Amino acid sequence: MDVQKYLARIGCSGPCLPTLETLRYVHLNHVLTVPFENLTIHIGERVKLELPLLYEKIVVRRRGGFCYENNGLFSWLLSQMGFDVTILSAQVRNRFTRAYGPPFDHFIMMVKLDGHRWLCDVGFGSGFQLPLSLETDSPQVQSHGAYRLRTQGNFIFMEMKSEPEVSGTGEECWTELYKFTLEARERDDFRAMCDYHQSSASSIFFCKSLCSLLLPTGRITIMGRRLIITSLSSDGQQATKTTTDLSDEEITEILREKFGIVLHSPLTPKDVEIVPPPVVLPVAVPGALGLMSATVFAASQAKENNTTLMTDELSLYDTPEPQLRNQEPEVGRVEQGVASLRKTVEPYVLWCQEKTQFAMEKAQANMYAFLNDPPPEFYTSVGIIGFSGILGLYLARGSRVKRLMFPTGLMALSASMFYPQHAASVARASLQFFLF
Repeated sequence: MDVQKYLARIGCSGPCLPTLETLRYVHLNHVLTVPFENLTIHIGERVKLELPLLYEKIVVRRRGGFCYENNGLFSWLLSQMGFDVTILSAQVRNRFTRAYGPPFDHFIMMVKLDGHRWLCDVGFGSGFQLPLSLETDSPQVQSHGAYRLRTQGNFIFMEMKSEPEVSGTGEECWTELYKFTLEARERDDFRAMCDYHQSSASSIFFCKSLCSLLLPTGRITIMGRRLIITSLSSDGQQATKTTTDLSDEEITEILREKFGIVLHSPLTPKDVEIVPPPVVLPVAVPGALGLMSATVFAASQAKENNTTLMTDELSLYDTPEPQLRNQEPEVGRVEQGVASLRKTVEPYVLWCQEKTQFAMEKAQANMYAFLNDPPPEFYTSVGIIGFSGILGLYLARGSRVKRLMFPTGLMALSASMFYPQHAASVARASLQFFLF
């Protein structure tokens, strides 16, 4: 990595020693100059997490990226500058379902500096502007809002203070954005979730092309074919928002003029509905039916009301709220039939398992003793018994029933002639199996 070239890319100049002032300086400049974007997915390419490739994309070609890219490269920069960096995994909270994503849903980092721990994140899209102290749970006020880190159990929750009118109670209202632990992670741990966000219909990054950049007075975002500009008031509390529809030519022009991005492949703007993740319900069925699973897709509230969610007002990780959240599915005739069948068959399944185990143990013991000391005519008798089976197949031509009965019967008859005592033992074991 050429550290000076990277620093020039984000508008930093002068000596940059590993101090708190430098950390705040490069963090703020990064979110003000490097866009949060997923356009690689929508020009028909794949996001790659190798550090040299991220450097080439963000520094040399002056692109941006989503969390795995922006934070992945920024953590490397801080390490090269002499900072003590620990990679962390975060789980993003969905505002509608109130559920958290899986581990490695979001890439963040912790920096230790002079005995103090700082949370850094330049790849959330609508997060904080300066590093947050991990040593306090008090509100930390910044230019675009107030944030706090609240510890509960093993998790730390990153929260943002909501507007007064959002809470509707006049009291302070804090919105959870994501949660994380301080367990150190490796870069390769995030590859699977990175692939998921590039291909899943339940991920906003696959369903919507977006490019967003923090401004000193707000934020500018292109989502699909819409331009969304948010402007903060002078006190940083109230925000006004304007939305404008764009043509393909206007998208290309704004990407170049406002974001400094020139794509080498045609962009396909995308803004489709996000599919709520499926809920897999396992159904155990005895016998040959094995194990089935039923996949249920919850209908979104927006679809029921025939309205469109204002996705530009949501966190970049939000998906529509499933209508059936926290509701038990109605039991239908199929489920009732399966439950009744399982209840009826279960005693017989247990009985068969016990008897089969008993027979197998007996057969294995007898077979082991027999093979340890075979009689002198053993191999001759095996050849004759095998020939009996072949003769049975020949005589059973033209009938499926005969093909089953003749070879088995002739082989059993030949075996009983050579080994009458063993035939009697098998008969007694079979009788015990069926009667007891």
